[in-house]
Amino acid sequence: MLQVTSLKNASFLKRFFSGVGATFINQLTSLANQFVSIGIFISFWGEMYYAEWILIYSYCQYLTMGDVGVSATLSNKIASFIESKKTEEANKWFINGWIISTFFSLIFFLIIFFIILFFQKNNIKYIDQSELYIFLSLLSIYLFIYIQSSLLSGIYSASLQFTRQKNIDTFAKLFDFIAILISLNLGGKVILTSALLILFRTIIFIFIIYDVKKRFHWIKLDVNYIQTSTISAIIKPAFANMFLNLGYLLYYNGPVILVSNLLGNTYVPQYYAIITIIRAAKQVPYLITLPLYPEYARLIESKSLELARQMHRVALRLTFILAIVAILFIFFFSDFVIKMLLQNNSLIIDRPFFILCLVALLLQSIWHASSAVLVGSNNHIKLAYHFTLASFLGYTVMILSMENLKLTSVSLGLLVIDIFMILTIFYQVFILLDEKLDNFFRFDLRKVNTLFKHD
Repeated sequence: MLQVTSLKNASFLKRFFSGVGATFINQLTSLANQFVSIGIFISFWGEMYYAEWILIYSYCQYLTMGDVGVSATLSNKIASFIESKKTEEANKWFINGWIISTFFSLIFFLIIFFIILFFQKNNIKYIDQSELYIFLSLLSIYLFIYIQSSLLSGIYSASLQFTRQKNIDTFAKLFDFIAILISLNLGGKVILTSALLILFRTIIFIFIIYDVKKRFHWIKLDVNYIQTSTISAIIKPAFANMFLNLGYLLYYNGPVILVSNLLGNTYVPQYYAIITIIRAAKQVPYLITLPLYPEYARLIESKSLELARQMHRVALRLTFILAIVAILFIFFFSDFVIKMLLQNNSLIIDRPFFILCLVALLLQSIWHASSAVLVGSNNHIKLAYHFTLASFLGYTVMILSMENLKLTSVSLGLLVIDIFMILTIFYQVFILLDEKLDNFFRFDLRKVNTLFKHD
């Protein structure tokens, strides 16, 4: 995360609000896409056909693990090479990273393909078997292109062009939504929808290739740059990022698979609708967290621990306030939001499940804000492994209680994950920053002003 060093003369507030603005439109586009598409899908396809689409898509989302954390690792490392004018080293890391990502993506594709065919085939009743093979292949190709695009677009952020990266990603999400609308209005099912998603994503991918080639002349494809030593150097930090991604996939996508297998596909639309609302609410406190990654990196690298502590305290307080506001809004206007989400389609909501999800939202917002200290300063290897461990503990709770508690068991499992993560992240961050818990209950306005005025 060294890409901010050339910005050190800019004020913190200017960088912070610039980062918030860069992510706001992107997140808004993503949320609008999710909110509108759920109701549209159910209107055109019906709940059960849509539930099977979600089930298969959730499985295929694990294909993004084929990136094995390479994109984030390369973005950080290439940034340091570019900052020190070592473009040849940057090119070498990019080529070897691309080989790793492509190789593992193909392996993950084969694993997931056979898992669905051999273990989930009986759960697919509304999508024809002839459709399933083609749909699965097309969706896997779409996600493979997505991984390749992410790998290339990481060069933008590494080269201090974060806003351009976000703008391209926003257009890609808009294209995905357009592809869905075209397919549904033509009466298309999963095959046509997947094919159009591939078409529009390929257009974005081609543009990224053209734009990267035009802007970054240091990229030169040469097989002589392929080195086992460089591949080994990439894999270790990349796997830490991969386990972090695995944790998020298990948190958001994994329960869909559990619900489908243990409760049946009739519960999937209800679960997915509520989780989409929770995800939307989480974006509010996340606006504070995301721009702070490079700030923590620079402060910790320069040993400015007092400023890092102040930033961490302010971030947690703001995150807590914004999370409470988001939770209260969702709680009191849930019926309106769900009606808008489903385009007036009716859906029975499990209230205990919904309430526990809101509590989990508050806890996750807090630990996510604190985890920015570890991720931003590249001290997140333990975090990644702990997140994966917490996910498996949460899954154990879900599986053991799902027969009796139904959907409530999912929110209970998520709550276990969040409690575990708060404890382990606070412990790691407090050690890294030499922080004390009682400092969070003190408020010194002069120190906050000093924080906002630092370069």
